[in-house]
Amino acid sequence: MTHLVVREYARLYRGTQARLLGLDHTRAELPAAAFDALKGLLTVEDGLTAPEGVLTYGLEAGREILRASSWVGVLETPDGTQLEILPKILDDDTDVVRTRATLVRMLAALPDAPYREADVASLDAAPLPLMETFAGVFLRAVSRLVRQGLAHTYQEQALELPALRGRLDLLRHLTAQSTRPATFHVTADEFVPDRPENRAVRAALELVRPRLTTTEHLRLHAELTFAFADVPVSRAPLDDLRAWRLDRSHRQYAPLRPLVELILTSRSPLTAQGTAAVPALLYPMPDVFEAYVATCLRADRTPDGQAVWARVDTQLTGQHLVTQGRRTLFALKPDLRLISRTGVPIIADTKWKRLDPALGAQAGVSMSDLYQLFAYGQKYLGGAGCLWLIYPRTGAFRRPLPAFTYQPGLTLRVLPFDLLSGQVISEPD
Repeated sequence: MTHLVVREYARLYRGTQARLLGLDHTRAELPAAAFDALKGLLTVEDGLTAPEGVLTYGLEAGREILRASSWVGVLETPDGTQLEILPKILDDDTDVVRTRATLVRMLAALPDAPYREADVASLDAAPLPLMETFAGVFLRAVSRLVRQGLAHTYQEQALELPALRGRLDLLRHLTAQSTRPATFHVTADEFVPDRPENRAVRAALELVRPRLTTTEHLRLHAELTFAFADVPVSRAPLDDLRAWRLDRSHRQYAPLRPLVELILTSRSPLTAQGTAAVPALLYPMPDVFEAYVATCLRADRTPDGQAVWARVDTQLTGQHLVTQGRRTLFALKPDLRLISRTGVPIIADTKWKRLDPALGAQAGVSMSDLYQLFAYGQKYLGGAGCLWLIYPRTGAFRRPLPAFTYQPGLTLRVLPFDLLSGQVISEPD
């Protein structure tokens, strides 16, 4: 399998081989088969464009090109090309290892993440491709399951035994007496691991095997395959996944199900299926950034160990821009509401965009964002209080911008968020 790493918003050209065009990971060439498979994502059977916004097709100087967007993750094409799209987190675009490690930590903050932050923290995953990183998390989860014990169930089975046990199958027993008189042919209930949950896990183990490259992962996979040797091969893994049912006595399976679902269905906010089936594990960076900021703010502590914020609410609802008669129109949904320990609220929005103060006083903050925050201030703060716009910290945007004042008592602060430390920079250096 050929592995290629590019950045979000990279330009991908149709060519003859998978290779970077420069060291900044923003331009690359793909083999014709891989390019055509990704191009197939843009068209579905009914002619609509899907998946929206992930890739756009065009021509550049007469050459076919696909432009990536702010979706990050992994795409695998049928010819064996694995395209990994990483976000532009660091100013040094060549530092793939640190970028990938930061992204994995950010993905663990997603509300429906199939892995916990503790899972990725215990995995030295930074040098590994993103898909193998997730495979490593899965292998360790299965290893914990094996140590705690596989669930079994009673199943009726036809057996040939040297002693009588269960119910004698008289017809089979009499038929075999002439050749094997010392055996009993019986039907008995056996306590076996043949359950849909175990079959689904085994199917997932088989699927991750081609993505493993490290000696540690290959060794662990071999051990787990042996542990599941008595589990039959699944004839319909997705049916087994849907039949996954366990009670409280088998809590060890609970963390594993979302990982198995991820592998068996390529489940992510987007499963890429166009005219060419391309397994995809893709996430929109604006959503990832929003979830990561909220998680870090909840975990923020003062030097004496106290929580900085009494409460952090996400995805607020309840306010609308206008009313028309009895109808409310244009819902206003701020990303965050921060309640300080003194009870003072702050309404905040996150924006996955790189600001640059060299562009002027606004540093690239759009007028639409300023209007949006003004509406939040009127509806959620009653026209008085503090608003935040949070952007990723970069080499150019390292400290807060001078505050924007909408009206006396209502101000907006534009703040950088350090992705590596997980801290909002609210004070000048």
